[in-house]
Amino acid sequence: MKDSLIYEATYRMENVFAEGYIILSDYVEGIFAKDYMAIYEKDSNSIAMSLQTLSFERLVFPLSILVPFYVNYQFSMIGNMLYPGKKHVFFSSNNIDDDLYLNISVDIVQGEEADDILKQLCELRSNFQN
Repeated sequence: MKDSLIYEATYRMENVFAEGYIILSDYVEGIFAKDYMAIYEKDSNSIAMSLQTLSFERLVFPLSILVPFYVNYQFSMIGNMLYPGKKHVFFSSNNIDDDLYLNISVDIVQGEEADDILKQLCELRSNFQN
């Protein structure tokens, strides 16, 4: 990912808070532990986002076990730019009342930590683009 900048970031919904990173390049992606965020321009006046969050469901059989699965959320934001140092509000596209607040820090991640984040991003991306 040439010419990419990686910023520390957080996102918050009503019952979820996650810390992670936003990779700003031609195609904007986020990585928050095992949550994957893809942000893309929908038109000149809004930005669309797809967020895949890892959740767990408890199955109750003779043994009670947790089964991991991903939940897909869709959001949009009025405007066409994301800025470091700002909080951005994305509105739910799934007819739920849960807006998403994305805060992109001005702190840039570099060096080995940036390489590790990009490797983790490639793994997550491959899960959702197959």
